[in-house]
Amino acid sequence: MAESTLETEYSKQSNHIFNELGKQLLDKDNIKVVKITKNDSIKNKVEAIFKSIEQDKLILLTGLSNSIAKLICITEIVKQKQNEQQQQQHEPSQKLDQYNKLLHIDSTVNPSYKPIPEKENKKVDTKQLEKEALQEIKGPKIYTLPVLYIVIGKHSIVSNIELVNWTKQDK
Repeated sequence: MAESTLETEYSKQSNHIFNELGKQLLDKDNIKVVKITKNDSIKNKVEAIFKSIEQDKLILLTGLSNSIAKLICITEIVKQKQNEQQQQQHEPSQKLDQYNKLLHIDSTVNPSYKPIPEKENKKVDTKQLEKEALQEIKGPKIYTLPVLYIVIGKHSIVSNIELVNWTKQDK
C-alpha cells in the first residue's frame, strides 16, 4: 500500500464516520471535521475548534498514527479552555461531551520511518541481500496504524446523537 493509498484509506474511513454522524443530524453542515497532523499548529487548531463549538457545531477530530498524541493534546486544551470560559462568565454550565472511537488501517507504509543516509562506499552486505530476498518471498511488511476519532460538542447537541460503538470520555 503506497502513501497515496494510505491517505485514500484514511479518507474513506473518515468519510464513513462523517456520514454515520450526518445521518443522525438534520444538517450535515453542523458537523465540522478537523484532521490533525503532527505538523499542525496547536494554537490555530484550538482556536478553530473553539469557534466551531461556539457556533453550536459538532466537531469530529481525526488523527492517524503519530498525530494521535497531538490530537489528544488539542482536545484536552479545548475542554480546559471551555471550562475556564464558563467559570469566568459564571453562566450555567454548558459542558462539552466527548466520545472516542479507535480504529486501524493496515498499510505497507510506516509513517514514522526515517531513512538512514547511505554510506558513500557501498559494500555488498549479505544481511541486506538476505533481508531483501526474504521480503520478496514473504511480501511486504504490513503495519497496523491506529486511527483515533473524537466527537466533541456541547451536551445539548451530542445528547441527540446515538453513538453506538463509541466510548464516552468522562471529564
